[in-house]
Amino acid sequence: MKKFTFCQIFVAIAAALFSVLPAQAQNAPIGCNGQFFISHGTAGTSTSTTSLDKLTFSGSTITSAAYATNPTGIGYNAIGLNPVDGYMYGLRYPASGARVRLVKVGNGTPNNVTDLGLLTSADLSTGDVSYAGCFDAAGKYYFITDASELFTITGLNSPTAVLAAVKVGNVSPATSGMVVDIAIDPTDGQMYGVSLNQVVYKINKATGATTVVGTHAGTQYIAALFFDEVGNLFGYRQDGTFQKINKTNATLTQVGTAPTYTYADGCSCSFGRVFHDLDFTANPGNQLCPTVAAPNPTFPLVVTVTNQTPAQQTGLTYTLNISDADRRLRFTESAATIKANLITAGVATAASTVTLSTVAPATGTNYNKVVVTGFQTGIASSALPFTFQVQLYTLGGSYPTIPLQSEITGLAAAFGPNDLSNDPGTIAPDDPTVINFCPNITLPVKLVSFTGAFKNNATSLNWVTENQTNLSYFDVERSTNGADFTSLTWKNAQTGNTARQLYTHNDDLTFAGGNTFYYRLKIVDVDGSFKYSNVIMIRKTDNAVDALSITPNPVKNAANATVRISATVNGKADLSVVDMAGRIVLSQQEQLTEGLNSITLNNLNHLQAGLYLLKVNNGETVVSTKFYVAH
Repeated sequence: MKKFTFCQIFVAIAAALFSVLPAQAQNAPIGCNGQFFISHGTAGTSTSTTSLDKLTFSGSTITSAAYATNPTGIGYNAIGLNPVDGYMYGLRYPASGARVRLVKVGNGTPNNVTDLGLLTSADLSTGDVSYAGCFDAAGKYYFITDASELFTITGLNSPTAVLAAVKVGNVSPATSGMVVDIAIDPTDGQMYGVSLNQVVYKINKATGATTVVGTHAGTQYIAALFFDEVGNLFGYRQDGTFQKINKTNATLTQVGTAPTYTYADGCSCSFGRVFHDLDFTANPGNQLCPTVAAPNPTFPLVVTVTNQTPAQQTGLTYTLNISDADRRLRFTESAATIKANLITAGVATAASTVTLSTVAPATGTNYNKVVVTGFQTGIASSALPFTFQVQLYTLGGSYPTIPLQSEITGLAAAFGPNDLSNDPGTIAPDDPTVINFCPNITLPVKLVSFTGAFKNNATSLNWVTENQTNLSYFDVERSTNGADFTSLTWKNAQTGNTARQLYTHNDDLTFAGGNTFYYRLKIVDVDGSFKYSNVIMIRKTDNAVDALSITPNPVKNAANATVRISATVNGKADLSVVDMAGRIVLSQQEQLTEGLNSITLNNLNHLQAGLYLLKVNNGETVVSTKFYVAH
């Protein structure tokens, strides 16, 4: 992260090294498309190399990709992306006895880093360094020096000559140390800053006056601030964690973890954008749940295109690829129907073209890619939604999550020129929309029921099937913890018979330790694909805990919920909250008394929105119930 080693900054270096670089071709704009950038280096001198990385979000996973810069040997900080011309600007570390210099960064090498020369300002002192910089919606550049002075530069629209820096006023961060980064909220124009000593401020852009928001958590400072297009404030902390910052009290919510950096700064451009959401939140937890009644559910993917630019954007291309390795999904509507829907929504015209295609491993007319040419946004300051109907059509085997992300291309260079979709149900910006599958997916249609009962020291299992075409066999599995199953026996299916069939199996538990047992069926087709039945639980003795419930359900914007458990004996019980990937995300231990117990389940505000399983285990009996967290 940022290191403020001032003896390195003011090291004596020949001034001739810092003359303006020869005129050179400036490459294309980086673009104002919401991309998050991190600048970093191994030193903070005028001739040290500052590198750039782009951050990509997928859930809590943050991927850092190097952004090519050339030439090297230019050290700078206080970066910001200009929404007017789409270029990145920053301030070069000063040479000994000199002032800071203006740097401009474009897209594509060589020659995409240009030193524009010394800033002209009587208020800038020799040796002043700036670590904090950003742009507003009008393209005005703001920076704060290590002397806590706020400056602006106007007219940064791909300049060919250095422009004057004008002092706005002194920033007074009290005893909190200097301001290490700033960013401006695109929704209301408010500037925010964060200090070396972890204090978050509101800063008056016209005077430099500060208002304390709060002190953020942790022992390490936030080196870089970012806003997304809807006004969420994020910070890159020195420990490599990416945090969402509450703008009213400075509390942090960790979004993910990425590499740690030294001499780090960050920026994003959230003004004047075209951006779009890909929404699957109509299904709680973004889950698909095929059932006997609905083995191939159809569901909506809602796309909302927001235009924050001054005018309607036309001549674009929209692409959505829903293919995956298990050929799960396909579009259910024809190209003509999709086009008509897009025209009604206002994002296409009669001259637009909608093309459906099949991406392997899908085959035939199982179309899983749509491309719309002649795509357009709405007018300025508009948000236009439209819907694709998608079907889950392939079943069997394992059910990994499916990440979906659409793309709009053809925007003007200053806007990107592309935009990746965002999942509006997650905290992370511009991340794929992930489709999850319900746990223990049952085999649709073929399995009518699966039940069991304990009698004479054995479990009697019964299941009923119908429409057994292509069915090979049943693998009867048992578990003592509900998670780790072992095979007991195989039952060959009566293939070719579509009538309803009854199957039975007796599991002798005479010598089996424990009191609680779980059973499921692995149902295998002739091609080797398989699914699991529902899981049933059998107890040798009466329940020690039972009648489990949680209220409210769903849990909305709350830290706690009430759990009610009926117990037949006194004793301790472990409560655990498990996500849909099977990971324990919360746990606590409670003392139960005989009868009905009311217990407070804590820290639910730390969970992301989605479906969870609450398990209660007293050492002999495990009961569970599902609940949903919403924000």
